[in-house]
Amino acid sequence: MSASPWGVLRRHIAAHERRCAAECEWLEAVVPKIQAAASVLARELAAACAPDEAQAEDDGRA
Repeated sequence: MSASPWGVLRRHIAAHERRCAAECEWLEAVVPKIQAAASVLARELAAACAPDEAQAEDDGRA
């Protein structure tokens, strides 16, 4: 006896919903870590560029 097309569709939808929920959980856990790392990199880049910018300003005034 074959499965009902509606039963098959419901199982596919349920499986899709479970995959989506798992992906959402993963994203909710990972995105803040990525944002924090981006903030650290931005601060490090700004700090690394600060001496170059100060030197450029000094060169422009001279």
